[in-house]
This record gives sequence, structure tokens and C-alpha cells, in this order.
Amino acid sequence: MGQQQLALKMLVEQSQQAITDINDSSDEELRARLQFYIDTSGQSEFDVCRSMKGIVAGAHIHDFLLDKPTPYPATVRQIVSNFLAKKEDRRFPIENPLFCETSIATKMGAICSCCKHDADVGIIVGASGLGKTEFLRQLKRLDRTMLLVTGDPTARSLGAILLLISKLLPGVSRGACTNSAFMLNIIDALKGSGRLLVIDEAHFLSWEAFEATRKIYDATGIGLVFVGQQQLYDQMRGGARKSMLWDQIYSRVGLRAHFKGDIPLEDVEMIANKIYPAGLDSKCMSYLHDKSCGPGKFRAMVKLLQRAQRLTESEGTRVTLSLLQQVNRILMT
Repeated sequence: MGQQQLALKMLVEQSQQAITDINDSSDEELRARLQFYIDTSGQSEFDVCRSMKGIVAGAHIHDFLLDKPTPYPATVRQIVSNFLAKKEDRRFPIENPLFCETSIATKMGAICSCCKHDADVGIIVGASGLGKTEFLRQLKRLDRTMLLVTGDPTARSLGAILLLISKLLPGVSRGACTNSAFMLNIIDALKGSGRLLVIDEAHFLSWEAFEATRKIYDATGIGLVFVGQQQLYDQMRGGARKSMLWDQIYSRVGLRAHFKGDIPLEDVEMIANKIYPAGLDSKCMSYLHDKSCGPGKFRAMVKLLQRAQRLTESEGTRVTLSLLQQVNRILMT
């Protein structure tokens, strides 16, 4: 197969993979997905159900969620389907069949669990593409009480991080109050809850935003975990003048994990067997392992194998070293 022909076929396969029919879901699946949306959005059941009212009352939609009889089952079902089609985060589905308990996931899980139960502060540092965010999503699937906030270049400030946290707390809104009053409202909602607050992509946060989360941690007794890239840790232990600003935060860190991008072969074999159950030979596995080591490489390796698997599925062939090399020349791995 020529390089251009292979690239075109990969594009077609990827497009077909993205097409899903939401109406194929059973009532039980729709209810589970709606509940997952409620749990991850931070909104209350009643608020979400009321937001869908129109042809039918919000109470009927809430009855559907609770698996109670409703006078308009087909209409309610369609309303819920349409709502989820618009609102669901397709990157964060209710299940991830490819999730694996890799060595990185195991260590991250231990830190998050200890921080929650001991009301401690943890830092998880690692290059992009190691599966940190996907693990946090899996943890949220298992622990719906966890507050998962993701930083980005537009959410660096004190006010921005408070707003992101408040969106996960029903009944807490900024309104016209100051940052100080806003933070006190968040503290009141979290005090004594025993929950875990995780800030992903925390390296984007400003010092003021970190200080706000520290204050929330001190005042509420929740667990707190920062997850991000190397600069997250570097700025906390940087030069004398700079590190003075971070003393209040750094001194509270009880647990730390540092992942440098070296992936064990066992982790590669674990994910490879999930993606391609037919099994790869030793040459393919060694090639994928080489491709997985280094900043951002693990994610690229997974995409490489997924593309190759889809091609062999459509062609009725097997994944070989030659095919992996062909796909690799097209992808940025």
C-alpha cells in the first residue's frame, strides 16, 4: 500500500470511528450517562433536569433518571438523548475500555488516595503524554465526589481558579462578591466534606491561584493534589527570592511523584494487549516500547498502535512491524 493511499485510508477509518449513534443507547445506559454528566458537571440533579424542560416538565425527566414511570417515556428519552449529544464531553466518556492500571496509574492512585484519607497535599510531576490526565478521569469515574479542575493559559488567575472550583459545587456562584467573599463561600461548601481536590495542568496557575487553593485546603481539611509538568515543581523550589513565595505551599507537600518519561515494557505490553488482543510479536512490542519512551511519546505510541489496529481490522490482516513503521512515517511519532 502506497504512502498516500495509506494516509487517506487512515483518515477515513478515523472519521468512521468518530461517528456514533446516540439513539442506540438503552434507557439504562442513558440514565447512567445522565447521572455521570451530573456528577462531573457539579450541577444538581434538579438543576440539570429543569434545564431540559420544555415539551415535558423537569419532574418527568427526573423521574426518568430515577427509573420511575413517566407519562411520556419516548419524548423524555429523546430529550435526554439530545441533551447528552450537546453537553457530553466526548473526551471524557462514562467508560474507557482501554484504561490500564499502569505503573504510573498505580503510583498516582496511591498518592491521591493518601491525600484524600490523610487530608494531605501531593504533587505529581511528569512530561505530557504519560497518561496522567486519563488516570485522573478514571479516578473521577470511580470517585464521583472528587473535584477535578483543569488549568490552562486562560485560567491562571486567582479569580479564574476560584470560578473553576465553584462550578463543581452546586449552589456556589460568584455573583457580585469579591474574591475574598467568593473563596469563603467555597470554603463553607467544602468544610468537613473529606473530599479530594485535584488541579490538573497546575503548572499554568499563578502564585496567587496556588495560594488560594492552599487557603481552601487549610480551612476545609480536604485533600489536595497538584498535577502538572516539570516547571510546577521547579518554581516551588527555585531560587531564594522566588522560593520564599512558595514556602507556605511547598512546606505542606507530604507526597510527591516524579515521572521522567521512561516507560516500563510491562506498561507497553499492557496497553498493547488491550488495543490489539490478537497479540503482537516481540519485534512489534520492542518497536512500540522504543517509541513510548521520552516526553509525550507514550501517547504517540498509543495513537500509532490504534491507527495500525484499525487498518488491519478493515483489511482483515495482522499488525506487523512493517505496518507499524509505515504508519509511524505518517504520524508525528
